[in-house]
Amino acid sequence: MTFTAPTEEVQDGFTAPDSERVSGTSFDTPLSSTEEISFQKWKSQYGPNDSGDDYDLRGAYKAGLTPNDNGHWPDTFKKPNHPTFSDESIYAKDAPNLAGHWNGETFIPHGKNGGFIAPDDGGKDMFVHITAVERAGLDYLREGDKVTYDVVDSRGKPVAGNLRLK
Repeated sequence: MTFTAPTEEVQDGFTAPDSERVSGTSFDTPLSSTEEISFQKWKSQYGPNDSGDDYDLRGAYKAGLTPNDNGHWPDTFKKPNHPTFSDESIYAKDAPNLAGHWNGETFIPHGKNGGFIAPDDGGKDMFVHITAVERAGLDYLREGDKVTYDVVDSRGKPVAGNLRLK
């Protein structure tokens, strides 16, 4: 089965942030030509494989940030298109309707309490609540993640439970 984020209101007031857009903002910190040269050297050391498409690397450079020991960057300069864009980003003020939040180590997308799993057999999509994701020991599911699940009852409705990544 493949996880798919919903694109419309589906249950319990859930609205996918993908349907909302931020325009007119590049979310990239401007650098002088001299700073850009230093940034390129810094990037080759700290982010050689990072495109910067969903993280403002120039902002991180200018702020003196580096990734932690496991290679993750702090939320400070995540752009709204980052899968875990949160209210900890400096850009959350520009896109509050897209900013999720962290509950310990678990990321909760803005306005999301779940999403849908599309069965491989082409059957009806199955709703999965964020609590089922958390019970599976996952922080979140990304669009396209392959999972297996059991159909369980939630307030009289069938939903996905007992998730396992394939």
